[in-house]
Amino acid sequence: MPPHEGGWTIDHIRRLWRKLRPPAELSSHEARFLQGRLPYLADLAPADQQQLQQLTALFVRHKKFEGAGGMLVDQAVRLTIAGQACLLHLRLPGPLFPTLRTVIVYPGTYQVDETIRRPEGVELAIQEARAGESWSHGTLVLSWEDVLDGFADPADGWNVVFHEFAHQLDSETGETNGAPALAHPEDYATWQHHFRAGFELARQRIRRGEDAYPFDEYDTESPAEYFAAASELFFELPAELKVAEPAIYRQLVHFYRQDPAARRSGRATV
Repeated sequence: MPPHEGGWTIDHIRRLWRKLRPPAELSSHEARFLQGRLPYLADLAPADQQQLQQLTALFVRHKKFEGAGGMLVDQAVRLTIAGQACLLHLRLPGPLFPTLRTVIVYPGTYQVDETIRRPEGVELAIQEARAGESWSHGTLVLSWEDVLDGFADPADGWNVVFHEFAHQLDSETGETNGAPALAHPEDYATWQHHFRAGFELARQRIRRGEDAYPFDEYDTESPAEYFAAASELFFELPAELKVAEPAIYRQLVHFYRQDPAARRSGRATV
């Protein structure tokens, strides 16, 4: 595994970590639970199912889960969240969400104090209900009710676990800006070109009151939200995203090294 001309690339480091990673396995009971709980895992090839189980076991072993607001976090909660999170990381050759240390789970949506600044310069203190959020300093927060809703229909275009863990991948560069850690430095120019164009077009449509399907107004708040929403759609509504935004879909296939649209149609090629 030769180093990149200018040093080790992210891809080299990720591959080395995968080789040195300590093995982890789910029990047969846990594997059956995961398969029964998350129906879209049936689309995976046997080798990918085994890989997902190993990643899930590794996640549960090394990431801390905490309940908040009276939430009791048991193994079913851990496996449900970890299994979905690890689908994003299925073929990424590197440490498993290395900056993430703790997942906090509330029973349902939770309130967050926030300060907003109005255009005239006035600051307002408000409370906002949230289903999840990803922090750059090692913590991710989820509403269990929304986690359950997210995988109940694996093709409704909404999954809070996919969305927040996409933010985690984005933040691994040290900046949450809609450009995750790509395999090679030269990939960023193409990534930025397509994602900037997609983001600006969706935002313009929203501002004009037009339909920006499959994106909505919240998805166009920032490039980071656009990437998280695109990732969410990539795994939930891959065929629709591929038709609506083919360039974005190709970039996500290249990044995640998966092709969910082909996988669902039985023609997986990645």
